[in-house]
Amino acid sequence: MSSGRPIPKTVGFLLRGSRQPHIQAVVREIKVLEKRLNIILVPVWTLRSHERIVIADIGSKFSVDTDEWLVARPPLQLVFAQIGLFPTVDCFATQHNTLCRKFFSKFFDSKSAGINFFVQQLVPGECYFCCPPVALIIPCFKKLLSVQSIRFVLIVPAWHSAGYWPVLFPQDSGSNFGLCCLSFRAPFFLAINATSNVFTHRPNFDLLALYRI
Repeated sequence: MSSGRPIPKTVGFLLRGSRQPHIQAVVREIKVLEKRLNIILVPVWTLRSHERIVIADIGSKFSVDTDEWLVARPPLQLVFAQIGLFPTVDCFATQHNTLCRKFFSKFFDSKSAGINFFVQQLVPGECYFCCPPVALIIPCFKKLLSVQSIRFVLIVPAWHSAGYWPVLFPQDSGSNFGLCCLSFRAPFFLAINATSNVFTHRPNFDLLALYRI
């Protein structure tokens, strides 16, 4: 007996095929694999609000993230050795690019220690590595300073005209927030879909490592 609910397209394709040649070709390939592998696919209609659909939707966003740029690892390791700090938590990472065994991710990640750095509780026992997107440098900096006695390394481009610069280095304030600073250069790696033309493999600007021991 029909429930009156329309059959979702994906379910309809698998049950009845499609009149669209390109879709039918995919359906045929699926059916051939079912027979070859001796498996049966059972399509199940699920609300978009269901937990597994929400997780799938979040995971799919990784493939369209255009703001993923990474500082080359060997120069970073030299920086850590020079300043005597070796991070234990990567605050803006995925399981594929994290510097540390423990990391916070932007979206759901099965191996992350938490989603969204800005809602995490920072503890003195860890050393936090932060290399945030440029738009998040100010809120990241403020969160790090808001927790007393935590160790961290914050990597930012040395752009003196950027909006975040007077926040990190306020003029005539007589205070550097008790932080140390190291200037260095390093190449970058970009995600496949990254759209920024600034973070090329051979940048012509310095980076700064702001850190608290």
